[in-house]
Amino acid sequence: MLVEPTLLDVALQAAAKVNFPKDRIFLFSDEPCEVIHGIQDWSTFLGTSEEARDWKWRTMSNEESRTRTAVLNYSSG
Repeated sequence: MLVEPTLLDVALQAAAKVNFPKDRIFLFSDEPCEVIHGIQDWSTFLGTSEEARDWKWRTMSNEESRTRTAVLNYSSG
């Protein structure tokens, strides 16, 4: 879950109600965020430049490509 820092308290309350893991919540803002209530900035889950350079899509078999679920994530804003 990505959450604007000013909305963190509400997000934590909602997460607690549904047992959403706190370590899967990240602060999301235009500026890097300091840790708040143990919640880290979203950029902490990004890989290093070296990891990005070496990353490759896993090749799927024909059968896998017919049976796996495809997802397209985008934003208009």
